Amino acid sequence: MTVYDLVQACRRQWIVLPVGLALTFLISWLGITPPAVYYSQANIVLFVPVSTRYPNSLEASSGSLTVLAGNLQQEINRSDRNFAAASTSVTLVDQGEYRRTLVRVPDTGGQWAHNFPQPVLDVQVTGQDPAFVKTEMQSCINRITDLLMAKQIDAKVAQRNLIRARVSPPNPAVYRMSGDPKAAGAIGAVIGLTLTLVSATLLDRVRTRVRQR
Repeated sequence: MTVYDLVQACRRQWIVLPVGLALTFLISWLGITPPAVYYSQANIVLFVPVSTRYPNSLEASSGSLTVLAGNLQQEINRSDRNFAAASTSVTLVDQGEYRRTLVRVPDTGGQWAHNFPQPVLDVQVTGQDPAFVKTEMQSCINRITDLLMAKQIDAKVAQRNLIRARVSPPNPAVYRMSGDPKAAGAIGAVIGLTLTLVSATLLDRVRTRVRQR
């Protein structure tokens, strides 16, 4: 189909144009003014207690700490399933999750194997209200630290042998994630105009065939 044919089809099916242009404007407007999404992230690192054998708790680590971190993740998440991402840098916002709390042990393994190098819990929270995100983040941190302590108390671990948890950063910030409104609006305009032209062309072909019959 030539440009001339396309113009003639749009002229004959002119009723499609105002509807398509109105929808195009709406799509572009929604892209330019997306809903606010707020995001916060913190790491909870597990440490062995300082002792003669482990004078520096920052350097002392073991597989058992990583297993404990995984156990905490499962109990906090319960039935909330975490989907594996291609990279540990993929956030909830990247996955299109705009109101959710995520707790995971970062997996740096590839396609064929898992690898959990550090006893760290990655905590992420998204929401459409910054106060909610901040409150939910602190609540989740409290649940994790309380669960860690409760497990050790139930196991009757001596005070000097208690595993500790530290939050990094101590006061997780809340960020507004806005993306690129201009690019979203431009893409919406292109999609809307394309669908309008395609709809006019298809409708013109259908009506032409009906008349021929």
